[in-house]
Amino acid sequence: MLKVACPNLEALLLRSGRKMKKTIIVIWTVLILFFLTEWALALFILQFKNFVKVSPFADGENWFLVEDLNYEVRDTGKIITVPAGFVTDFASIPRPFWSILPTWGKYGPPAVVHDFLYWDQRCTRDQADRILLGAMEESDVGFIRRFFIHRAVAWGGGFGWDENEDIREEGKTREIPDGMVPQDPTTSWKAFQDSLFEKGVRPERRPSKEEPPEYCKD
Repeated sequence: MLKVACPNLEALLLRSGRKMKKTIIVIWTVLILFFLTEWALALFILQFKNFVKVSPFADGENWFLVEDLNYEVRDTGKIITVPAGFVTDFASIPRPFWSILPTWGKYGPPAVVHDFLYWDQRCTRDQADRILLGAMEESDVGFIRRFFIHRAVAWGGGFGWDENEDIREEGKTREIPDGMVPQDPTTSWKAFQDSLFEKGVRPERRPSKEEPPEYCKD
């Protein structure tokens, strides 16, 4: 009996060993995927520190931030702060592409950061576009949409960049100072911008004499 049973026992142990190895592989795979997912979520949470909080002007096209929007460039510790009072039309995406790429989506917060960088102009256009691309990747914007948005900005973004230069040269601003936010809900941005100009509010000069912010650098 023992001579017959031993081979069966050996085969049973062999099968059990194989099942155990498979089980261990599955467990390790699940654990690795779990921790990678947790790491990715943590990385995403680190990038945008808060929600985009805005209030609209009566024209329906322009909005101003009611609190700072803070974005960490990847996991470098370099923070871009879009200040409360910054006026955006979410138009990082050139208007000809709005029919297929609306001005808001998962790429909305990255677009606000990009819009600010195009106004601020302490980074170069290429640097601002690179930051937009990285922010969209971290915001889980799909590859195809990310590619087309980045190409659209590279193709048509020069118009927005030049327009911001013209606004500065006119002495007008896109940043509402503290304590001067509009109180009349029927006010359009154009009218309010003109009123800021009449009150002596002026933008900082560009190019700046200061070194570009660290987040501009590769």
